[in-house]
Amino acid sequence: AGVHHDAALEMSRPYIVVVLSALAASVSAQYEGWTENQVNASLCLWGQPRAAVIRDTVYLDGGLMIWLQGLSNGQNGPLDSVNNPMGLMFTFNFSQPFSTSDNLTALLDPLSKARGGFGSNARGESPNFFDGALLGNDAEVTLFGGLVKKAELDKAPMLHTSA
Repeated sequence: AGVHHDAALEMSRPYIVVVLSALAASVSAQYEGWTENQVNASLCLWGQPRAAVIRDTVYLDGGLMIWLQGLSNGQNGPLDSVNNPMGLMFTFNFSQPFSTSDNLTALLDPLSKARGGFGSNARGESPNFFDGALLGNDAEVTLFGGLVKKAELDKAPMLHTSA
């Protein structure tokens, strides 16, 4: 009986890893700003991301990210605009099937922009950019331009008033 149990455990181990990985991906998208009774986070608005497609994968980077907090009581918490404090890019493979009932945020795979794949945005190694562009060809993605902080460089035009 023990041999059969061990074989079943060995066969199910890859599935356990996949399930745990999926759960980790679904809850780790919002990296900061978690409230005490928050159990999940969903990306509900992504303004002005940079994007490039290489073969069957889209690479997404930068922009304004606003997260919706899911609370343990089943309610939604306030919208949180912590953005992307770790300065990660995200990828989505077009061959990955999904349906409208899936957690679409969990389908995005994080990818570090820091040299060697490791870095800290706190040290400025992989900042989150606003605007700019991602340029892609068949082999690589190049990050080009953009602002580290969203800023208004010019004054807004004066309101038109009639005399």
